[in-house]
Amino acid sequence: MKNDLLNQLIESREQLTRLKAIACRMAHERVLIDRKTRLPVAGIVPEIEFQRVGLCNSAKRSKNPACSHTMARYSIENALDILEQCGKYSDWRAEFNDLNNRIHLLDHKKGEAEKHSARIIKRNRETEQTKDRFSMEEPALIKKQIAEIERQHSLFVEKIEKLKNNILAAINSAIKIEENNACSHWGN
Repeated sequence: MKNDLLNQLIESREQLTRLKAIACRMAHERVLIDRKTRLPVAGIVPEIEFQRVGLCNSAKRSKNPACSHTMARYSIENALDILEQCGKYSDWRAEFNDLNNRIHLLDHKKGEAEKHSARIIKRNRETEQTKDRFSMEEPALIKKQIAEIERQHSLFVEKIEKLKNNILAAINSAIKIEENNACSHWGN
């Protein structure tokens, strides 16, 4: 049983060391803009209003715990489960759950803001509005909102990377303890 726990700790350490939170600014939520018309590209099917830039490749996503569309956070969650088996409890679980939820919510918020921006571009172009106050201020406001969302994501990137590093340090500590326990067991 002790060897099993040690093996789980070592595997968890290997998984965590492969992760690196990246500030991608959730670029996948951006709406594609046609280079010629400078208008948002319409969705291929009616349910999708606009085409998006799309997700980065799965290899990048698999290592980025700050991505909303990744399985990488399961490695962090698994590490927390293993630490709890070792009797190590902390506020990290609550922090992890909070960050996980915030990343998902921010992803949806960014998607809605990008769609709103695309609608404004399309509306202003289609109606060929003059440069009245409304048509000038609204795009600037939505750009500020998108910039704020991207800033918040950068903060979550820092927080989840710090959390991962703290958990990794605890895993390393637990490995040393388990290795020492295994050595002392053989000495008896």
